[in-house]
Amino acid sequence: MSTCLAIGKTILGPIAWMEPYWRHLILIIYLPLFVFVIYFWIAPESVRWLISKGRYQEALDILKEAAEINGRSLREKTINDFKGDWCLILGNYWLSLSVYLIGKMCIAGVASALYVYTAELFPTRYRSSLLSYCSMIGRVGGILAPLMPGLAAVVWLHLPFLVFGVLALVSGLLVLLAPETLGAPLPDSMEEAAELGKEAPTVMQHLRTLVFRSKSYTIR
Repeated sequence: MSTCLAIGKTILGPIAWMEPYWRHLILIIYLPLFVFVIYFWIAPESVRWLISKGRYQEALDILKEAAEINGRSLREKTINDFKGDWCLILGNYWLSLSVYLIGKMCIAGVASALYVYTAELFPTRYRSSLLSYCSMIGRVGGILAPLMPGLAAVVWLHLPFLVFGVLALVSGLLVLLAPETLGAPLPDSMEEAAELGKEAPTVMQHLRTLVFRSKSYTIR
């Protein structure tokens, strides 16, 4: 598909050269797209959609046809899966998808606030350099992440989930030790950055205060 797109962009120039009138050029470009309407009768339904609608036999027939075109045959286990409890399978699928989307939402929220909060911790003179350094360290994870599937195949299948989960949990707990920057002036020197948050309680101290207050109310 990408190759066809590139070819189309290449031949667009000669077509525009041969037909410079823009109305005719638009007709030449867009009229062939109506051919794709016949895909409605040619392309098969989505197997996942058929399963979600309970049309298991139709989904199995499409898979068999696809396997036959590729010169292969479905395994007995695959065929037997269509005779099993698909409600349970779909339920687990939607549950895992929901957890994934919630995690994705949290990651997006953290990414939006991370640079703002981190910039408030560094003095003005070194803010850009230190923020770039933190960003560089963060990119190390992006470099190592593609290697995890290979490591999982050799060591343990669930190793990537364990590594990513533990690192995210540890980093989240370490943030609790960072000073509170709400209402505090931005530091201009390393000395001011070192003193940042010493007078104001940290997030961890706020949590401790809330816990001790709840305990005192319980004792009373």
